[in-house]
Amino acid sequence: MDDEQFRAELGQRIRELRREHGYDNQGEFAAKIGLDGPALSRIERGQRGVDTLVLQRIAAVLDVSMDEFFAPRRELALARSGDTEDPAMAEMLDWARTIQRNFDVVEAYGRARA
Repeated sequence: MDDEQFRAELGQRIRELRREHGYDNQGEFAAKIGLDGPALSRIERGQRGVDTLVLQRIAAVLDVSMDEFFAPRRELALARSGDTEDPAMAEMLDWARTIQRNFDVVEAYGRARA
């Protein structure tokens, strides 16, 4: 997956979670996380990247864990964990577990700084 596609998927997930948690007004939500409306709009459309500190603020306002932003991909990878005899699948599962550990570290760091 290239950077552009990753930004687009992450932005879409942020928008979904924002709306699921009752924040229909993008500008008001942006102010809660310390951004202006156009900046949040660019993030949600995948036109702008988002650093981990902003992502942590979004998670805090929504009261979700950082892995919620990436959950669909992780669930897909771990759903096939019985296929570890396939070398390609085993490699993918190892990658997914490494990414999850990295998210856990970022989340713990965000909680410690809050």
